[in-house]
Amino acid sequence: MRALVEAWNQGVREVPSEHVDAAVELESPFTSVSGQPYRGHAGIERWMQDIDAHFSEWHTDLDEVHEVGDAVAGIGKLRGRGRESGVELDQAYAIVLDFERGQRITRVRIYWDLDAARGAVGLTGP
Repeated sequence: MRALVEAWNQGVREVPSEHVDAAVELESPFTSVSGQPYRGHAGIERWMQDIDAHFSEWHTDLDEVHEVGDAVAGIGKLRGRGRESGVELDQAYAIVLDFERGQRITRVRIYWDLDAARGAVGLTGP
């Protein structure tokens, strides 16, 4: 997880297909507009394009990483700036990566609600 976040922060926008299953699904606060997760490698690429289209800056830091069963949960801070508005985003967030099928990422879930993220993987407390 830390390597993937660091690659993003360095501007890498290719799907690391060696780590991500072809049938991956990504759910984020931004999928609520369509109501559907981003699906497959093409979906992950579309999500990255959407983020880059709407934000001139998007940097994430991880403060905590927890391995829980077949999932890894990371909790940190997201900082961004709206491309058109210039509005700054400074938001706590959590990301949960689910692993299956030969230890490849099969689902990515991004949360603004840290308690919901913790509950999704069975973690308790802050």
